[in-house]
Amino acid sequence: MPNGARTAKNHQIRRARLASAGLLTLMVLAGLASRSAAARFLPQFLRDYSGDTLWAMAVFQSLTLGFPTASGLRLAVAAVLVAGGVEFSQLYQAQWLNQIRATPLGELTLGRGFLATDLACYTVGVLLATLLDRFRNSHAPGASGRTDC
Repeated sequence: MPNGARTAKNHQIRRARLASAGLLTLMVLAGLASRSAAARFLPQFLRDYSGDTLWAMAVFQSLTLGFPTASGLRLAVAAVLVAGGVEFSQLYQAQWLNQIRATPLGELTLGRGFLATDLACYTVGVLLATLLDRFRNSHAPGASGRTDC
């Protein structure tokens, strides 16, 4: 690849990472808000399920930061595997792990107890994040061009 093309590709990757970091920040803030007292104004359905859905979306966005040229399908599969793995890890109740889960950061990242409904939320969240990624990459100037899903 000629130097000019490599520089342009690196610029596209930096722009894609910047956009992913912005989306990740918004998803984390929205997820935290969904678990706060401010969420009392939301319908019960959103209070119950939006945090887990946004968590899975954040997992997907985190993967786009680490692997900006990976296909949407690969990112989606990886995000479902990570989210599902974290959820299934909640079946393991070792004392040291429960001590981590008892901290605010541990609870937000690792959860507390296995819930099958969380798996459904993760699937929806990854699907939404994949669609958002596809839309962003097909409409943003200078986007990475990752449009396959």
